[in-house]
This record gives sequence, structure tokens and C-alpha cells, in this order.
Amino acid sequence: PISVTDCCDASCKATIKQLNYPASATVPGIMKSNGTGTLNADVTDVKMELTITLSGVRITDKTVDACGHMHIDFPMKLGSVDIDALKSCPAKSGPIEVDISINNKISLPGPVKAHSVSKDQAGNTLLCLDIDITPRK
Repeated sequence: PISVTDCCDASCKATIKQLNYPASATVPGIMKSNGTGTLNADVTDVKMELTITLSGVRITDKTVDACGHMHIDFPMKLGSVDIDALKSCPAKSGPIEVDISINNKISLPGPVKAHSVSKDQAGNTLLCLDIDITPRK
């Protein structure tokens, strides 16, 4: 099973209105999800912090530029993730669309937890998402 949770609180400078994701995923395989929301403030620069654990062991801990397309390879050729949210920066407040594509190249030996936080140029949190994938036994 897969769960996607908005982990923002009232201090976040953006809101997620809708999240679409599959209830389960075939692994190896590609899992696609998307959503819509609102950027509540103008931004000039955005960074995304991504932490991923597999069976409780951290396999990815990266900070990437979130202005435009993001592609992150996982270590040991486990797969990759592609994320599109902001087309470019600076970005004006208003509607946003988020597309996420996770390419998992192995059968998962245990649960995967991904924690993603996007922050603006002043360090204010914009968006926060937690994705949990639990393999079938």
C-alpha cells in the first residue's frame, strides 16, 4: 500500500488542495502521482530537501533546486524520482500543479519512507509531503 500525507502546518507558505496517487504500485515499476495547490507568496528561489529510508536505513538525503524540473537518482541504481512543481523562479503566488514519477528498479525488501520539504529563499517552508510505500508480503 501507498500513503501520501501533507505534513505542512499553518506556517507553510503554500497549500495542497488535492493529491492523486495509486493505492498500490507494482515493483519494480513506475508510480505516478500528482496534485494541485496554491503558492501563497511570491518566491525568488526554492530548494527541496528529500530524505528517503528503505527498511529504516537512510539511502537518500539531498537538497536540490526546486525551480524547474527535478531529477534525483537513488544510490546503487535503485531507481529515481522526477518532480515538476514550479516551472521556474521567480514564481508569483497562485495555483500550482505537482507531478511526481518514482521509477523503482528493484523489488522492495522493506518499507520505503520519503520526506520532502520545499523552502523559499528565506527558509520558509512552502510544501511538505510524506510518502510511505509498504511492499506486499
